[in-house]
Amino acid sequence: MTTEMPNNKLALVSRFQMLMTALQALPDSDSLALGGKSYAKSAVLAVLAGYVTAHQATVAEKQRWKKSVADEKAALAAARPIRALVKTYLQARLGKTSADLSAYGFEPAKTPKKTVASKSTAIAKNKATRAARHTTGSRKKLAIKGDPTTAPAAPTNAAPGGGSTTAAPSPAATTAPTAAGKSAS
Repeated sequence: MTTEMPNNKLALVSRFQMLMTALQALPDSDSLALGGKSYAKSAVLAVLAGYVTAHQATVAEKQRWKKSVADEKAALAAARPIRALVKTYLQARLGKTSADLSAYGFEPAKTPKKTVASKSTAIAKNKATRAARHTTGSRKKLAIKGDPTTAPAAPTNAAPGGGSTTAAPSPAATTAPTAAGKSAS
C-alpha cells in the first residue's frame, strides 16, 4: 500500500502544486463533485493555493527567524565581555559584596559562612603543625637572639666497632688572594 501524503513537506507542497496545475488544465468543468457535494473549481484551487502560500510564508519566516537568531548570538558575543568588564568596574567601585550591585543586575558575592566547629578544627590543626615543625610567630622570632661567640656542637659519628667518635675539626681557613694578587691577612 502506498502512502498518499508524503512525510517530507517539500514533497507534499510539490504534490499540491501538481494537483493545482492538473485541476486548472481539467477541461469542461467549472464545478467538481467531491464527497457528495458540488464545489466550484476556483474554490478548490483557492484552498489548495492557501496551503502552498502558507507553506512559502512559513519557509520565508523561518529564514528570517534563523537570521534573527544568528544576529542575536553575534550581539551577545559582543556584549558579554563588555558586561563582564562593567561588573569588574562596579565591584571595584562598590565592593564585591555590596548590595548596590543588584541595582545594576549583578548578584553580590557571597561571604563564606564558616562554622565554629570548622574554625576550631583549623586552629587546632595550625597549632599542631607549628609544634611539629617547631615554627614560631614573627614576634617570637624577634625575641630569639643568637650568641655569635658560641660555636655549634660538632656532630658525632658512630664508629664501626660500636663506639662513637667526634668529627675531626675542619682545617684552618687559608687566606684567599685578592684581586691585586696579594693575600689578605
